[in-house]
Amino acid sequence: IPPEEVSYNHTARVCRIGPDNKLYITLGQPYNVPAKGKLDLYNKVGMSGIVRMDRDGKNREVFARGVRNSVGMDFNPKDGTLWFTDNQVDGMGDDIPAGELNRADKPGMQFGFPWYGGGKTRTTEYKDAEVPAGVTFPQVEMVAHAADLGMTFYSGKMFPAKYQGGIFS
Repeated sequence: IPPEEVSYNHTARVCRIGPDNKLYITLGQPYNVPAKGKLDLYNKVGMSGIVRMDRDGKNREVFARGVRNSVGMDFNPKDGTLWFTDNQVDGMGDDIPAGELNRADKPGMQFGFPWYGGGKTRTTEYKDAEVPAGVTFPQVEMVAHAADLGMTFYSGKMFPAKYQGGIFS
């Protein structure tokens, strides 16, 4: 994170080693909704996204963009896809926007922030701005303002079969 962009809000939160033996790190958004002048820098360094790199820190790349504040991620043990929560924009209303549970099955995906504040709810700041092509919407929309702080796939055998392989948030 560039020093001038360091914030107490939504900084790097979660790290996981993926099935590809790379380190994945979420880089949160220092603003509720960033100014348009910040987007080029944030896209370049992976803020409001997820970066990945070799375990020794080499070969860093931006894996996903348009992720406001992910505080939970895990890899599906069945297919290796990355799933992650995303806490969404404040100040839009009591019941909007939705929190998110997302699925990334390849690098380079765009998940819609800051054009969308959560789910398919457009932000006021970007309501008239052109949305990037190919935005991926959440697999599951969560309750607004619940701030889902974690998620994991259950890989144990102690719970009934219907919970095995399921996501716990």
